[in-house]
Amino acid sequence: MPLSTDQISNIHYALITAIHAAIEETIENELYTLDKNIDSTDVSYDALSSFNADIEEVVDNVLDTVTTAFEDELAKKTQLALDEYKADSLPRIKYRYEKDGIVDGPARREEWCNLVDAMNKSGVISDLIANNIDADVEAL
Repeated sequence: MPLSTDQISNIHYALITAIHAAIEETIENELYTLDKNIDSTDVSYDALSSFNADIEEVVDNVLDTVTTAFEDELAKKTQLALDEYKADSLPRIKYRYEKDGIVDGPARREEWCNLVDAMNKSGVISDLIANNIDADVEAL
């Protein structure tokens, strides 16, 4: 599952805000050392206006990088959880609830949720990963 629209919007806003603040602060500091009479506010405004499209492009590229990194981490942690599930949880479920050969979906799903919760509480996965991790444990 990718990052939500709200999460992406929050990251976008944080990046735009940080870039604007960095440009304004840098221009103010540098112009002050060059000439105290130059109005850094006007220069900052002109720079931000002139390069707004470039700033948006940088932010979009950073968001793509963040999204890819999140998806990669989610895939790695999902595989880690699945490996543990297959090794420990699934054999127990099959022994207790599936002796008749019929998949017990609720038991599998509950055990999956318990495993994800335990991994989250022990710090193996973050809250964000725990909220987005999923697997078709009924099909195993």
